[in-house]
Amino acid sequence: MFSKLALRQTSIFLIGWFAYASTYLLRKPIGVIKVDLQNELLLTKPQLGWLDTALLFPYAMAQLLFGSVGDKLGSRLTLAACLLFAAVSMFSFGFWTNYYIFLTLLFMNGTAQSQCWPNCTKILGSWFPDSKRNTVFGLYGTSALAGGVAGTALAVYLQTTYGWRYVFLYPSFIVGCLSVLVLFFFVSPSESGLSIPGKGRYSAGFLSYLRQVQKFTYASVVSLNRQQTSKSST
Repeated sequence: MFSKLALRQTSIFLIGWFAYASTYLLRKPIGVIKVDLQNELLLTKPQLGWLDTALLFPYAMAQLLFGSVGDKLGSRLTLAACLLFAAVSMFSFGFWTNYYIFLTLLFMNGTAQSQCWPNCTKILGSWFPDSKRNTVFGLYGTSALAGGVAGTALAVYLQTTYGWRYVFLYPSFIVGCLSVLVLFFFVSPSESGLSIPGKGRYSAGFLSYLRQVQKFTYASVVSLNRQQTSKSST
């Protein structure tokens, strides 16, 4: 029989897991529809490479520049707002044919998504005792892998069934719904009036771990962007 605290921890974990996984629904489609953009809108390979840059560069830089936003506004509100902003920015992607509008929408999407990981982990980490932190974050990390697979699979399905103009439409609706779920239910223990047994302040080691994760994320994004740009220019 699960305790009330265990049920709350499970629900918080699932909301956080699906919330972050959903961000990949708005990242992966651009790679799926490049051939369509090249054939229908006559975009060149360098232009296709800049689409990746428009998404990934602000994602990496905004993590470093705007990391304190969640501390000022609150992690729940920041995460919900970023998910909603990302959804709104990509909802109309398929309605346009202008290349520079594509760049602008992807830039907005990348900027919004930059604050999803840190604010989601901050709330998630506050719900579990220090002794279970590694297990929880190990399981939580699978959201990125699952989200990437789901994002690509959904984009391919929408592309082959409805055409490339719909690959961002339905995922935007899903992410928007999850932003509402986060806003109302992804609360911290303090907001719920609960205390977590075995929960202390973040140790120096854990803070160092978070910084290493952030640096690794930034390095991975920059490396992926270089690879995509190199492929597009060949």
